[in-house]
Amino acid sequence: MVKLKTRTANIHAVVGSDESAVKRQAAELAQKLAPAEAGEFGLETIDGAADNVEQAAAAIRSTIAALQTLPFFGGGKLVWLKSANFLSDDVKGKSASVLEPLEDLGALINSGLPGDVQPKRSRKRPAPSTPPTETSSPEPATFSKQQS
Repeated sequence: MVKLKTRTANIHAVVGSDESAVKRQAAELAQKLAPAEAGEFGLETIDGAADNVEQAAAAIRSTIAALQTLPFFGGGKLVWLKSANFLSDDVKGKSASVLEPLEDLGALINSGLPGDVQPKRSRKRPAPSTPPTETSSPEPATFSKQQS
């Protein structure tokens, strides 16, 4: 079952407890959202799988930098924070070292991404086995930037 909130269509989150289904649905969504005319340069993937606080903060900072960088050859790009595992209520998710750059990312998103930016996030969420869910919301996510 897919749930879609329409507050903003520029941010997509694919979450669920079935890791393979989440990965499959997120990859399908990325393929759909990435600008075809940009080829392989139309998708910038940030690895959000963090083993510690430092890696989580680095992934967030990389996402911010990717959102603020124009596409390589003009046109557009999708910035994907893939497999973000630090957005939960655990040591990494509660760390000030993660919360500070996460707040910066949220501020960037809330300040209004250009219309050509397509954020997207996928992560595995620990929970009973449920099908992946896609949502669109203004929360920090995986991102795509499409420049005209």
